[in-house]
Amino acid sequence: MLLVRRRAAQIAAVLIAGGMLGATTACGADTPPAPTSAASSAPSGPTTPGPTPAVGPAGSPCTLLTGAEVAAALGEVTDAPRPGQALNKSLTCRWDGAGYRSIALVFNTPSDTGYYRDTLKSNQLNDGEQRLPIGDTAVLRTGQGVINVLVGDKSFQISNISGDDQYIPDNAMAALAKTAAARLR
Repeated sequence: MLLVRRRAAQIAAVLIAGGMLGATTACGADTPPAPTSAASSAPSGPTTPGPTPAVGPAGSPCTLLTGAEVAAALGEVTDAPRPGQALNKSLTCRWDGAGYRSIALVFNTPSDTGYYRDTLKSNQLNDGEQRLPIGDTAVLRTGQGVINVLVGDKSFQISNISGDDQYIPDNAMAALAKTAAARLR
């Protein structure tokens, strides 16, 4: 139960961060952005520093899934993925689809990963949870579209953060978790 409450607080932080971040990036897109010349990328006046997402699988959860892969679960993706950072310093990514359907992927902090390593590798499951053959180990909260995955010394959670009437099937969420875990290796 503690695991559920802890992750609910982190998901709430993802939602808050996602709403507060106005910047978007090309991470998670199906093709990389076109290169720009030095002249066109130079700032043309005062700029306000903004979030600078890291590049690569270890740096941004947005790099683990393409827009097409997320669209297969959401039906469509209406916005570019939104990277962010939760209050506990976990890196996050959120994809939105039509009709208030959204998916979040959260990289856990090293301390959270230690907690998940112990929890996920134990044989104790709460009611409504089941193991999945994803990464080193994974646990699905059935009917909620929430999957916690352990891959080596990293862990992440992928979540259906849609409204109650916008359910994303567990098998669609599991397919996304499997793809993300394979890229995280």
